Amino acid sequence: MKTGNVVVRIKGEGLQIKSDPTSKVNTRTLLLPQWGVELFRRRWATRVAPKCDYDPVFMSSVRTLKDPDNAHTQLREAFDRMGYDWLVPHHLRKTAATTLDKEGLSAREIADQLGHAKTSMTLDSYMGRKIINPRAAAALEVLAP
Repeated sequence: MKTGNVVVRIKGEGLQIKSDPTSKVNTRTLLLPQWGVELFRRRWATRVAPKCDYDPVFMSSVRTLKDPDNAHTQLREAFDRMGYDWLVPHHLRKTAATTLDKEGLSAREIADQLGHAKTSMTLDSYMGRKIINPRAAAALEVLAP
């Protein structure tokens, strides 16, 4: 999946696609898990042709660019309906990062998936501290008398 273009609201102009990313990390190709690929394929196959010059997978209800604020509101409402009133969209990124961390990916690999230019952002904001680390104890065995 190619990423890099984002929909933004520009005062006096409305919704626009921003295609000049602020960092090289923003324009990248991501490999998705097979279930994610299948979700995008189903969405693409069932969508109605857009009424705009772009060809988005996710559109507004009137088949134009989807306002990011509206998308956030719709997620918020869906979480509330499911009884997850504490859940915010950012938790989905945190869950992905935590899963990748538990699966043993490095901070750099997780940062690349999340689109962070600096691993420090990933480490500080997305990866939990492990209180018990059996690898550390095993590594220190070399110091045994």
